[in-house]
Amino acid sequence: MKLMLVDDETISNYILKRFLSQIDEKLEIMDFTDPFAAFDAIKTFDPFLIFMDLNMPRLSGQAFLDKMKTEQVPNKVVVITSSTSAFDIDRISGYPNVLHFLSKPVNRDLLRQILFPSGD
Repeated sequence: MKLMLVDDETISNYILKRFLSQIDEKLEIMDFTDPFAAFDAIKTFDPFLIFMDLNMPRLSGQAFLDKMKTEQVPNKVVVITSSTSAFDIDRISGYPNVLHFLSKPVNRDLLRQILFPSGD
C-alpha cells in the first residue's frame, strides 16, 4: 500500500512515518515538506492515502484540496493538524475525498483503523 505524507514540518513527517511503519513495515511511504512537490508526485506515485497537514506555508492544506478538486485528482486524504477549530473541521469536511480529520498528536491505533478498517 502506498501512502503520501505532506507536512511542512520534517519532524511531523518523521513521527508519522515511524508510526505507520510500525503498523505495517510493508507500507511504501513518500513524505514531502513541500506541498507543490507532493502534488506533482501524486500522479506518478498514486498513493492509496494522502496524510496532509492543514497549516502549511506557500500552499495550505485547503488550497491543496482545492487544487486536487480543480485538477480532478481523486486520491483520498486524511487531514492531520494541530488545529481543533470547528471552523476548520467544517470547511474541510466539504471535500468528498477527505476521509478523516485527525488532531495532532496522532493516535497509532486510530491510524491502524484507518488503514485496515476490517482489522487485517
